[in-house]
Amino acid sequence: DAAESSDRIPGPPSHDPIVDPTPDQLKLLLPSKWQHKTAGNLEKIPTYYPMEQTNIYLPITNFTEGTMLSDIVGCFKEMSVQAVYFDDPVAVALLTPENVEMYLSFWKDKTGEQVIVEIQRRRGCSVTFHKYANHMLDAAANKFDVESASEFERASQDIDLAGMKKAEHMLYGEVAKNVSKHKEESVVAIEIGYELLTKERIDARLLGLESIYLLTNPRRTALSTAIMASKAVLLGVGPEPSDPALYDSSPFRGIRDVVLNIIYFKSLGDDDFGKEEMDMEPDSDYEDFFEPDGDASNYPPHLKDTVSVMYNLALSILANALEVISKVDPDSISSFMEYAEKYGKGLDILVVLVNEIERAEKKPHNASVTCRSLRFMCKKNKKAFHTIQIKENMKQVTKAYDEGSKTHRRLENEALLLWKLLAYGQD
Repeated sequence: DAAESSDRIPGPPSHDPIVDPTPDQLKLLLPSKWQHKTAGNLEKIPTYYPMEQTNIYLPITNFTEGTMLSDIVGCFKEMSVQAVYFDDPVAVALLTPENVEMYLSFWKDKTGEQVIVEIQRRRGCSVTFHKYANHMLDAAANKFDVESASEFERASQDIDLAGMKKAEHMLYGEVAKNVSKHKEESVVAIEIGYELLTKERIDARLLGLESIYLLTNPRRTALSTAIMASKAVLLGVGPEPSDPALYDSSPFRGIRDVVLNIIYFKSLGDDDFGKEEMDMEPDSDYEDFFEPDGDASNYPPHLKDTVSVMYNLALSILANALEVISKVDPDSISSFMEYAEKYGKGLDILVVLVNEIERAEKKPHNASVTCRSLRFMCKKNKKAFHTIQIKENMKQVTKAYDEGSKTHRRLENEALLLWKLLAYGQD
């Protein structure tokens, strides 16, 4: 076995950081589009420009001679924020793990003696936006606290702590109104989540996915509820009914199919869903900086973003469910894999997940949560372990780690945990 493993597993991921780097060394670590920038690369603020309140004025020497840019880039990595850089003008589009999109710009003031760092929110939860923006502005001012940012990163492992409040309030409010002596709260909550997933409005479907995410998350709900919801996601089954006449199993089966449909086909499931909105006039100022999931031609711009958010949620739901089931009923992971392959018309769910890891450079948030799913599958399922341990798949895990070590702390950590499990049997 040891000889076979050595043939399969490439060398360990390696990343040798520069200890106490000089400003010149830091500039070389910058993205290529941000290297060798001078004050001449900054534009002056337009006369009638509505400056966002999330900004900071600093001496322009911080931009030209200091480590402002490298500090900001380091902040993005520590907080696992995906970045798309621009060189003219100097700016960066940002996407957080909670699907909050931002745009950070640099300006010169009218005197040319100060640089202004401005951060705009393009979409997503405003509370979450301000939490990230405050750390980024601190980084621009050379006040970035890595330990504080790391604590924030650990605290935000659950998607959108603030943005999820809406789904949480709705879900438990509806449960309180609909629970009865014949149905326990967990069953009612799952039925409400499924009902939202079947509605025609896209905001209702998104709310339904957020609800299922909450119900499968043992850190946000009771363990008994998380187990029931996780079994619905992976096995399509509910609890044993005390009165079969009052029991409807369709929500439990339906939730599994909805999640698999999004993961396998990156689709909302309805061929015509959203098409009636195709004739809507798009926002002339809208620019999509991040590659959408699914067939972009099938949906208008505002739906493309939503489909991408729903895809990320579906991957996160799968990871939650696998985490819970791996602890209480690990043998059922095999049943889930068999059903998923049938649902995917012969395509192994492991292949789908490895393909997602291959896209780590463009979709690091998805890749990190996919590494998490594979870790739970490989830990409890021999087929998954040996499939992902194959050399070509291990190379993808290593590449994901390398990408994370440069740009995305959460991806770095998850890929390394998966690699160690496959290489040494350690979690």
